[in-house]
Amino acid sequence: MTREWISKSIKAAGLLCLVLLATLVGAESEAYKWVDKDGNIHFGDVPPEGQEAQRLELETEPPREPCDAVLTIIDQSQKSSERRAEERRREAALEQDAEQARIDAEGQCIFFRKQLNALQQKLPVYRDEEGFLRTVAVYDTYEGDRQYLDDATRAREMDRYREKIEATCSDPDDPEAQRLAARERITSKRCEAALADLEAVSRPEARSSRQAIEKARQTARLYCETTTKQR
Repeated sequence: MTREWISKSIKAAGLLCLVLLATLVGAESEAYKWVDKDGNIHFGDVPPEGQEAQRLELETEPPREPCDAVLTIIDQSQKSSERRAEERRREAALEQDAEQARIDAEGQCIFFRKQLNALQQKLPVYRDEEGFLRTVAVYDTYEGDRQYLDDATRAREMDRYREKIEATCSDPDDPEAQRLAARERITSKRCEAALADLEAVSRPEARSSRQAIEKARQTARLYCETTTKQR
């Protein structure tokens, strides 16, 4: 006997009780009072033919106890189902929050690894207007203000990002993860350069051929579709 079958049976019994109660409450019993020729008083549900009788209207109250018990069970069952549904919703929300937190932490981990990789390059490093670290290299197209790091600041930043990686990444010392982060950083810089080149050749004053524009578009697609917004 399954829980679902029991629940359906209880609900069916409850519905039957409600129907019976509605029928009985709406029904009225009829009674008559009359006096025979000898002066005797009689009561009955049907008076004798030709006999003058007084109709008495009596309302009956049907017994409710059995139905009340069933209705109480139904109410408790519904409340229990609602509690279980609410618990499932809370558990799903917690799982969703945990998954989003994991995704956020993973994204932060990759970003911290890329920033550390930029600091480890034997190239000049500067901080852009958003506070992100960039290297001066072939594919550097940043045109905003730059704040270059001296050696002491660079060393402090390296220590800071190592601490962030330790606190955020599930496997901080994974060399393969660091290599992937370095590759993503380079790919993102090439994406920025490709987008800048596409914008340049697409300008009307450039008078570029369709072939040149299409080639620039393909290059941008090649590097930008495999990376996210990276520095």
